[in-house]
Amino acid sequence: MKRIKITEDQLKRITENKPISPQEKKKVDDAIASIDAVIKAEEEKLELLKKHRQGLIQQLGYKDVDYSLQKLPGNLRFPEFRDETPPTE
Repeated sequence: MKRIKITEDQLKRITENKPISPQEKKKVDDAIASIDAVIKAEEEKLELLKKHRQGLIQQLGYKDVDYSLQKLPGNLRFPEFRDETPPTE
């Protein structure tokens, strides 16, 4: 791999802050606003998924945090487990 030599003067020109035009600033602002909108939509989607998950947990008969399985109606069971008799404690 060939190495490129950069002088201190070249580095300063690359890294110095340069003023931007109002049009460029608006374009940057619009891009950031667009990303913010996507983030907000994803956060709202996440909240809806959390509520849906909580509803499923309640529907399946799990208790609060420990998720210990209680009685599960046949129509809420996976088809391959509908005919199984759960073990007694």
